[in-house]
Amino acid sequence: MKKIILCLAMLFITSTVAYTKTLTINLSSPTGSQTLSVVIASPAGNVSESLQKSLVQAFERDLQYIPFMKILRQYKVSYTPGSRPNFVSLSQSNINLLITTSWSSSGSEYLIDVQIFDILSRTSVVSRKFKIANERGIQGVADASMSALLEHLIGDGSLFSTRIFFAMKEGPIKQTLWSILPNGTGLKKETDILGLAISPSVSSDGRYITFTHIDRRRHTLALFDRKTKQVRRVVYPQGASVISPTFMPSGDIAVSLSFKGRGNPSIYRVSGGRLSREEKLMGDGTINVSPSFSPAVPNIMVYTSSKFGNPQIFMKNLTTGVITRISKDGRYNTDPVLSPDGRYIAYVSMLKEGRRIFVYDIETKKNKQVTFGPRDDDTPEFAPDSYFIAFISTRSGKAQLYLTTREGTGAVLIPARGNNLSDPTWGLAN
Repeated sequence: MKKIILCLAMLFITSTVAYTKTLTINLSSPTGSQTLSVVIASPAGNVSESLQKSLVQAFERDLQYIPFMKILRQYKVSYTPGSRPNFVSLSQSNINLLITTSWSSSGSEYLIDVQIFDILSRTSVVSRKFKIANERGIQGVADASMSALLEHLIGDGSLFSTRIFFAMKEGPIKQTLWSILPNGTGLKKETDILGLAISPSVSSDGRYITFTHIDRRRHTLALFDRKTKQVRRVVYPQGASVISPTFMPSGDIAVSLSFKGRGNPSIYRVSGGRLSREEKLMGDGTINVSPSFSPAVPNIMVYTSSKFGNPQIFMKNLTTGVITRISKDGRYNTDPVLSPDGRYIAYVSMLKEGRRIFVYDIETKKNKQVTFGPRDDDTPEFAPDSYFIAFISTRSGKAQLYLTTREGTGAVLIPARGNNLSDPTWGLAN
């Protein structure tokens, strides 16, 4: 095992040279050519080895979900708190980032100093101090540190401060809503209502979840308050269908509704406060479902329509009424989602091998396949950074939750309890 000892005594002193370059990641470029090598130094400080090991494992847990990061475990690196790393030696070993941690105790609490060094610029790009009471706070230390590093590298550190919400089947007549952090920790049951909770969407402030609720008698549009744990439901006439509700940037809800004897579903705007139908956003006699919006372009709606027979993806400017067909290839394209920055549309296309997820770039008008099975990949949902994508796949034989990127970087399983999951969406971690 290679060993690099980092301390002041070993610093290589050079003549005055300005190291002004710093690491950044261009997410529009192929990530394969941008892999950053990361080494986690042995923790320093007089606390139990189990605590130190838990923090290293927490960092490794987060790093495995960042596709442009590669952990170099073959290097054993020691670090003396207060010193500067031996940047020359690290650079010669092709290391890009060094994570160091030093521990101390204060009464019944632990103090942790986290430094992340950019070897190229020879600077500390993340410097955070934490105070925790016990081992339960360790994952939060890693999450906050990785969020700060992502903010430095790509300009958005929201990945580990958001949750993925999803539906889990618990029985023949019960499906509940859950949430989990993107690194597979913090699994939480959000709703526990008899019946089927389908297609959740979370409000921008993270307080409310709207979803379709189905019981033995009817469909209803539900609005769950995560703070008070109360649920309000809009009951429509017998035989009505409530399909894929989603929050609009305004806070209102867009939902597809169909009524018995009145034709195919149309997309309506429902008041977020009164939960009353206000306006038809799309209805031309064909099937119109799965609306999606972005706060960056609040007047744009993407959706699925059977306008030309088979389901295809369309985009409508709600101000001008102009409609643009997005999906041009394939006979069956569904489940569109508009990225928060308004530039990309992820959707599901039926191929002969199974359902796969594609990403369409609105600016370049280029289409890219980003999942490759096996079996079926469904219901993509962009993270707030418009880069990561959560989706459901049966590639293991069970419907489970995965994380990939808009570049199609290899999918990673998010280990949520249960094997019959569906309908992921993102929301704040409050």
